[in-house]
Amino acid sequence: MATVRAKLTGFALSGFLAAVAGCLLVHVNQGYTEQPFVAAESLGVFTAAVVGGLGSLAGAALGALYLNGGVWFLPDRWRLLPSAVGVLFVLLVLPGGLGTLLYRGRDAVLRWLAERKGIVVASLLADRADDDAVPAAIKVDMPGRPGADPVEDPADEPVGSGTR
Repeated sequence: MATVRAKLTGFALSGFLAAVAGCLLVHVNQGYTEQPFVAAESLGVFTAAVVGGLGSLAGAALGALYLNGGVWFLPDRWRLLPSAVGVLFVLLVLPGGLGTLLYRGRDAVLRWLAERKGIVVASLLADRADDDAVPAAIKVDMPGRPGADPVEDPADEPVGSGTR
């Protein structure tokens, strides 16, 4: 399937669904007002998605909880914490958003359970920085990797150099 065609089809389909949703909203409300669509709400939703992490739905929910939780749970003196300075701090510490913190915790628990039960899970060991922790059964030497021995392949001989 052509990539451009698939992207354009997805874009057209999402635009169609947005148009149908807008028509239904006008019909249900029996009119159109701009109040629910102010710029501040759009920026709040965008900021929640970025703070939570753009790659996951759970991250977006965490981002919304972070931004709105400041208003709900913090005392009056601390309500500005999840504003601009708090958002910048979160993005400096966790560039992938709060969702990456959630997934790192999940992977740590799964890694601990796998080690405790003696299960080798390649996907949980592949992201570790310590190369000695990976069992030899799942190590793969890639040609051209720094420190790896070059692999001799008879098919790489120059043409005409073989003996007849």
